[in-house]
Amino acid sequence: MDGVRAVSRLRGAIGGKVLLTLVAVLGTGLASTAEAEPYNLEGHRIVSVATGWGGEGFYLVTQGVLPAGSDCGAGNRFILLNDHPMQREMVSMLLIAWQNKLRVGLRVDGCISGTMQLRAVTLPDV
Repeated sequence: MDGVRAVSRLRGAIGGKVLLTLVAVLGTGLASTAEAEPYNLEGHRIVSVATGWGGEGFYLVTQGVLPAGSDCGAGNRFILLNDHPMQREMVSMLLIAWQNKLRVGLRVDGCISGTMQLRAVTLPDV
């Protein structure tokens, strides 16, 4: 409710057309700074797995080719957050792949603190 009052006061102070123009300009700026679209990585081999020290998620490091500019600054390091709806299933699949030295497909959806965020995992036919 406080946000509605603030917008009403702002609109009254500067006029409706100016407010709409301001919102349109700010919206354009926000859209241009949005994260890149999710992408897939194929043929990666998991070289290490770890839990986060703060309980935030499950980390893995892989060997495999990354598209230019896609590593979020930490190389082949990925995080699977604990609040992911399929976290248990994905951790199981990743541990199976790590133990058996299988190559995996990874769906990446943005960066979190310089680490690529996992959205999905694929185990290809062997």
